[in-house]
Amino acid sequence: VLGERFRYTIGEDVNLDLFLFAIFRNQREMAEIFWKRCDRPVLDALTAAYMLREMALQKTADPMTEAVMIENAKYFEGLAVAVQVQAMKENQEQAQECMCRPLGLWRRWTLLDLAMNAQCDRFVEACCDTATTDLGFGDMVAHGDDWMITKIMACIISGGLLIFV
Repeated sequence: VLGERFRYTIGEDVNLDLFLFAIFRNQREMAEIFWKRCDRPVLDALTAAYMLREMALQKTADPMTEAVMIENAKYFEGLAVAVQVQAMKENQEQAQECMCRPLGLWRRWTLLDLAMNAQCDRFVEACCDTATTDLGFGDMVAHGDDWMITKIMACIISGGLLIFV
C-alpha cells in the first residue's frame, strides 16, 4: 500500500506503530488517539490520508468500506490542514520551509510531494502556496519582494524592452 518510497522499521516509535496499525485497520477513532501522541502530526496525518486513499483503490475493499476509507482520508487531511495553519500563524517562514524539506519516512519526498501524491488538494491549497510559488519561480523571487516580482513581470511582458536597475 505504501510503496517503495516509504521506509520505516516497526519499533522505532511505538505511537507511530499503533497509529499506522489503526490506519491499516481503518479505525479512525483509535488512529486519532495515537496521532495526538505522535511527534510529527502533519506528516503522520498526510501519511494516513495517503494510506487510506491507496487502500480504497484496492479491489479487495467493498464499496461501503471504500467510502469510509475516503471519508477517513479527508478527515486526516483536515487534521493536517489545521495543524499546518496553526504552525503558519505562529511562524510563517519556518512552517513554509518544512514544506520542501526531505522527509525521513518517504525517500526523496517532501511534505508537498506527499500531499500531492495523497491527493490532499485542500492541504495543498491552504498550506502550500508559498512552496509552490518558490518551486515555480526558483531563485528569481526573494521571499516577499513584490518590487522584484513586478520588475521581472514587466520585463517579460515588454519583451525585454524595459530594463530596471
